[in-house]
Amino acid sequence: MDCLSLPCWPCCQSYPPALADHHLSSIATVASLNETVSATLPVGGNHYYQITLVESGTLTTYTQGTLNTFGQVLNEADKKFAEALDGATANNFLINVHMDPGTYFIRVSSLVPSDSGAYNLVIEFAGDNAPQEDPVTDEETFRDTLAREVALNSIVSRSDGVDTLSDARFNAGASLTDALLPANEFDENDDILIAGAVTPLETDRGKAAAIYLVIRTILADGTNIWTYRNSSGAFVPWDGVIATLQTAYEIATLGNEEVVEIFTGKLQVASHRIFLGYRLSTSGPLHYNQVGLRLDVN
Repeated sequence: MDCLSLPCWPCCQSYPPALADHHLSSIATVASLNETVSATLPVGGNHYYQITLVESGTLTTYTQGTLNTFGQVLNEADKKFAEALDGATANNFLINVHMDPGTYFIRVSSLVPSDSGAYNLVIEFAGDNAPQEDPVTDEETFRDTLAREVALNSIVSRSDGVDTLSDARFNAGASLTDALLPANEFDENDDILIAGAVTPLETDRGKAAAIYLVIRTILADGTNIWTYRNSSGAFVPWDGVIATLQTAYEIATLGNEEVVEIFTGKLQVASHRIFLGYRLSTSGPLHYNQVGLRLDVN
């Protein structure tokens, strides 16, 4: 049968083969549970990460970055327990599978064999007997959520209507409020937690600043609705003019990173884009991301 005639034709493309005839432990990088590993995948390459589970539980692993990744979980005999082409933000894979105790390997490769690039691999494990924490909405929860999500890109600073590249950084993440797992697609009845982090310029740290939060909502008919979060926590209509944009948070002294709540609750059925920005309270340009975090609600 022709590969292209299969229902899921990408699944039968020529991925670099798993090394069934090798001991994976001899080529794998030993990784700890509940950590993030950063690496760069070469063209046509595979990366293997060895993990050890001492109890039964749920393994959640996924990549972050711009590389279009393909992931597998297997044992040294090349038995495949799970694989995924996507599921996380953008073109990153996400695997969520229940596992028994033992030694396993996570394989990371590029979905496009000719591509290479940097990525983060997040490895999370929750044992079956682990205590369940009550949902909270404090800074620690937001930080945990962000650790599972993406760095927003195309960061610019706008001054006098002109955009220039900025060294500031913004992160954003989303999850269900009662299950802190990464997601960018939700049901209309889901209660969603969205958090953001601002990493200001080094020269701006220690100074007072305002943080801005904007959501662009794209309806099924193509209509765009822009809203911003005000200091009371409400989202109000925005005309797109920078001068009318109001502050969401006033920060007396900028730290190395400022983590803030963007939204909690239900979002309407639409495709949404999340934008963050900051500006010093005294003067200076507005730093913001031109490409927003995408969240789809069905």
